[in-house]
Amino acid sequence: MKIVHGSPVLSATDLSNHIACKHLTQLQRAYANNEIKKPHRKNHFLDRAKERGNDHEAAYFVHLKSDPGKTVREIPENDPAAVTKTINAMKEGVDIIFQGELKHQHWHGRTDFLLRVNKSSPVLGGWSYEVADTKLTKTTKSGTIIQLCVYSEMLEKIQGCKPEYMYVVMPDDNTDKPFQSETHRFDDYAAYFQIAKRRFSEVIAAEPDPDSYPDPVSHCDICQWWPDCDKRRRKDDHLTFVAGIQKAQIKAFDRNNITTLTKLATTDTTMIDRVDSSAEAITRVYK
Repeated sequence: MKIVHGSPVLSATDLSNHIACKHLTQLQRAYANNEIKKPHRKNHFLDRAKERGNDHEAAYFVHLKSDPGKTVREIPENDPAAVTKTINAMKEGVDIIFQGELKHQHWHGRTDFLLRVNKSSPVLGGWSYEVADTKLTKTTKSGTIIQLCVYSEMLEKIQGCKPEYMYVVMPDDNTDKPFQSETHRFDDYAAYFQIAKRRFSEVIAAEPDPDSYPDPVSHCDICQWWPDCDKRRRKDDHLTFVAGIQKAQIKAFDRNNITTLTKLATTDTTMIDRVDSSAEAITRVYK
């Protein structure tokens, strides 16, 4: 997320991050407005994963270029004219556009691959384009689908017709065929995508939420903001540090003014049982 001339510039990653963690959106907006600094989080596993992801993407690009019957265009990174060059390549009918840059209204994104297909477009002519993204995981995550939906919608606005399919390219152990492509219909996810995008846009348009809290989620494992969120939860002596506690239990305790580990530890176990009968594991810890 960026703020340019007072307006947000949003990416596909911003939307998928919002779905994974609502509090992350608040942090990213504050950072974009220079209100907070981003913490440093060194994670060798993530760094290596990014390297392997870049290697996989580059290898697939080499694989596509090896077809002598295909025309290929690579859009330079950090080129101010990248969007224009991408659209020009689409108008020329280039078969494979690598690192194409798309923009529509306040949405902006850099795709892995734009693939020409034989579906006519009112803007381009007898062809149009669909999006392909390279991923290392063998199971496609919801965040990947959301990102592809963002790119596909921008493509629709630019070329004047909706892409029918979206592709996720994964590595394959088969040496004769080192890549496998997973095909997804854009329309199959369009309704959910529009709801998610609308809700995200409403959050961005609204004032920052002062009650937003960094509840732990699975995205924490890869989030750069985790050190700050963890520090805040520890400072608050938050109940999320109780092993195995569930959100419903935390809410039940909150309603009864049991909001910290200290408060929980000093609360009579019979009271805990009355607050939440499912908290048997918690009461065993303090007996």
